[in-house]
Amino acid sequence: MMDRVSTWRAKGKGGPNHDVNSYEYFIKNDCVSCGYSFPDADGREHIQSLSDFKKFWHDHNGKYNSTPKWNRQGVHFLFDNLKKGDFIWTRKAGQYYVAEVPDSPENLFYFDAGSDATAFDCSAQLKNIHWIKVGAEADVPGSVSVYNFYSSIGRIDVRENLYKINDIQYTATGLFSAVKAGVLSPKDIQKINFNRHDLFSLIRYSDTEDLVALWLFDKFNYIVIPSTNKLSTQKYEFVLLNASKNLNGKYRDSKNIYIQVKNGAIDLKSKDYTSLLKDDRNEVWLVTTSGRIDNLSVGGIMRLCLKNSKVQKSFWGIEELLNFAFNPEKKNIIPDNILFWVLLCNRYMS
Repeated sequence: MMDRVSTWRAKGKGGPNHDVNSYEYFIKNDCVSCGYSFPDADGREHIQSLSDFKKFWHDHNGKYNSTPKWNRQGVHFLFDNLKKGDFIWTRKAGQYYVAEVPDSPENLFYFDAGSDATAFDCSAQLKNIHWIKVGAEADVPGSVSVYNFYSSIGRIDVRENLYKINDIQYTATGLFSAVKAGVLSPKDIQKINFNRHDLFSLIRYSDTEDLVALWLFDKFNYIVIPSTNKLSTQKYEFVLLNASKNLNGKYRDSKNIYIQVKNGAIDLKSKDYTSLLKDDRNEVWLVTTSGRIDNLSVGGIMRLCLKNSKVQKSFWGIEELLNFAFNPEKKNIIPDNILFWVLLCNRYMS
């Protein structure tokens, strides 16, 4: 079994107002930082070690923060929680970069009091971080995307400069992302403890929506109305129509099919969506990959419709969607950005 690895996101916004694009400095200088350069503090040029910096931080931080708490700062995670073998992601101009942490933070620590590092708020840094360009959002795991950052207690505060993307160890956002980035070769990865559900942490949120739409097309011949996916609404992601035909080759009665998809541990209540059921020609589909619908089993799909003016419910486990994604007979209708992760998962699944 491989050692555990974690995956982190460095936002790269320095300065007291979080408006300095520190990621520019990261990539150019092979480092990563979480600010706290203390540009006006006397004695900063004498910081030589991580222990020096921690003492300096506690002695001087009150000038910048009225309630300084080391263990609640990104700088704490950078120097105390990262470990050798972890992966860090950052983004510059819409392009994502990944780097493997080559040594312990204590050994990589470097304090640069020079004007350039200070201007980018990157004086306290981990040095020798080799960034590899991966590509745009479609080229990275969904949990690396800016639209899908969650912690164990909910959505991440966007002001945080460094945070763990999720708690999946071993592969899902660490080793697998490194394989795609070229940091590791697939042949270097041993058999790992992986299950199919981890696919949802690899694909993007929008990919999960696409997967649901394709499953509905494959199972019920429902087709998406493209323009509805551009609408801003809290009730549904997009609208589909029934494209199935009867024995005479004519399209069946039209119906509006509303979809709500949540990728993550997000619960849904069917009562919040019954208002979309205007008549018996409408349907609502609710999907959550790791949450509950009406307190049923974790991860599921529910269809709501009206029959004799009463709401009828049908339920499938999320395995139904995974069976579709991992079915080799369906691969020709699975988009490449989803299929990449499906194939890689298949290769290393225990």
